[in-house]
Amino acid sequence: MQTPDSLFQQAKAAFDQQNFAAAREHLTRLVANQPGHIEALHLLCRACHQLRDLPASLQAAQQALAADPTQAESEHAVAWAHFNLRQHAEALEHYRKAHALDP
Repeated sequence: MQTPDSLFQQAKAAFDQQNFAAAREHLTRLVANQPGHIEALHLLCRACHQLRDLPASLQAAQQALAADPTQAESEHAVAWAHFNLRQHAEALEHYRKAHALDP
């Protein structure tokens, strides 16, 4: 069985090689066992975006935000995902929250 660290390293390597499907697979397995792994969720958000699965990108960002609502990066990821889904009012709300957390 792979450790969370090895899965994350494999995912990062796949992402860096632009193998977004493999990155997504590794990250999905990782967050299934560690749903609060914020770095993995942020990378999953980006991988899903690259694969044009925008609803999954938003879901990963929202899961990261739920795991730690004090992280500006998570608020920004949610805003970015909403923006890409053309949900501009929601995006603006989360951009404002991100700015409030980290001016």
